[in-house]
Amino acid sequence: MNSHTGNRLRKANRVARRTIPLEFQHYAAQRVCDALLNDAVFRRAKHVAFYVAVDGELSPAKIALVAENLGKQAYLPLISDFIRPWETTRLLFQPYSPRSSDLVQNEYGIPEPPNAPKCAITPAMLDLVILPLVAFDAQLNRLGMGKGYYDRTFGSTLRWRRPRLLGLGYASQQVERLESTSLDVPLDGILTEEGITWRGSNAAGKPKNCI
Repeated sequence: MNSHTGNRLRKANRVARRTIPLEFQHYAAQRVCDALLNDAVFRRAKHVAFYVAVDGELSPAKIALVAENLGKQAYLPLISDFIRPWETTRLLFQPYSPRSSDLVQNEYGIPEPPNAPKCAITPAMLDLVILPLVAFDAQLNRLGMGKGYYDRTFGSTLRWRRPRLLGLGYASQQVERLESTSLDVPLDGILTEEGITWRGSNAAGKPKNCI
């Protein structure tokens, strides 16, 4: 997919996502929470990264609350651009509580924890990362916001251990096909209000034609 095509699809899907009625957003958030609660990968995970929904994204807030109730440690990403400018731009992860943590807005207007270097963990220490998306396809390719933060964080530089990457979005965000490059990191699974599917799984509710 060339940059022009990707940007056009990204713009169209973001507009469509922002028009999803609030009532359906709440319904979908509860459905994905219920589905994940019964998932073996989630139940085994002890260190789980989330995100704060913006721009019409499907919110994982209910899942984060459940995770905390189950004794799991929740984390949020921080964008490292101005924190460690000498490094390749990527994500840092810090613990947070969905009930009590104070968040600040980064340069993109996305809430994240205040920078606390002693609290940050290496991404390889995470068991599960729930990440947002603009679009996805049946091969579990993901289209994000175009900055490449997740790809750089969980790409080839993460050698010894990589957490499971679970894309979270509405079923309506599925597209027929997304072209990928060697720099794109595919998802291990996809979770929508219609169900959860892991790569190679034959579970019900999987994206159409999923591998």
